[in-house]
Amino acid sequence: MRVLVQKFGGTSVKDKSSRLHAIGHIKEALAEGYKLVVVVSAMGRFPDPYATDSLLALINGNQTELSNKEKDLLLSCGEIISATVFSHDLLEKQIESVAISGGEAGIITTDNFSNAQIKTIDTKHIYELLKKYQVIVVAGFQGKTDNNEITTIGRGGSDTSATALAVALRAEYVDIFTDVNGIMTADPRVVSNAKKLEAISYTEICNLAYQGAKVIHPRAVEIAMQANVPIRVRSNLLKDKGTLITNIPESDYSENIHDRLVTGIAYVNHITQIKIQETIEPQQLHVKVFKAMAESGISVDFINISPNGGCLHNFRTRLLTG
Repeated sequence: MRVLVQKFGGTSVKDKSSRLHAIGHIKEALAEGYKLVVVVSAMGRFPDPYATDSLLALINGNQTELSNKEKDLLLSCGEIISATVFSHDLLEKQIESVAISGGEAGIITTDNFSNAQIKTIDTKHIYELLKKYQVIVVAGFQGKTDNNEITTIGRGGSDTSATALAVALRAEYVDIFTDVNGIMTADPRVVSNAKKLEAISYTEICNLAYQGAKVIHPRAVEIAMQANVPIRVRSNLLKDKGTLITNIPESDYSENIHDRLVTGIAYVNHITQIKIQETIEPQQLHVKVFKAMAESGISVDFINISPNGGCLHNFRTRLLTG
């Protein structure tokens, strides 16, 4: 049995038109003789009603009084809705399919609710389904504990679900469909002449992702790398093969992915920089600054200090003055 895993992100399943493009890719893979496991994200992005952040807004975001366990019950609904709607669309096109949750797909996680780690994947049920159906549609971003409690696996969870299933099922490829045609040398919104990379290594894309590139989550790449499962990052709107992520160059890709001095440029936005100078009591400056930041719950991600001053950088925390 030849298995291919395809993952469709929120913009690829947001409406009927987008899903029809996705079904076109599925038909193409079926014609090539594959059995398909399709992982879907929640439909759309905020403020679309079933997007993850829209569901989170119903409970006052991360300020909710709910426990993380209860929050996971809510957030898992977005992908379940997406999976069932997508399966419905496939059935309308006479494609034999069935929708299942991440837990039903055998994804077993830790009980660290809202940021669970995948422990193992029991593939017995999904293999049985693949004997009956052409396509298994799996709700991404989620799994279950050993006690059958629903968990979510953090940001980028659907990418992680897809590559983890691909490794467990020994899939030939993972196709990650997004709203961009592969991985670019830079953000095309910032660099107008950015070019698409035909191929890139696991290590290179992990480095770019950790430094701000948002095409695929680095945790997903690391899982695929462990079993050398190739990933193709593709556009849902095009038939182009996109960018291949692998350590094994293929004949279809003429570019040698290991010989580039520079692969791409990534950046991180929303950085807060604080510059501080002290001339009266410079020996007490650093103690005072770090104490004040610790009391305010502000972490320092990058620091450059001198005898009478310093420059502090924070990547995430919203700084308030008053």
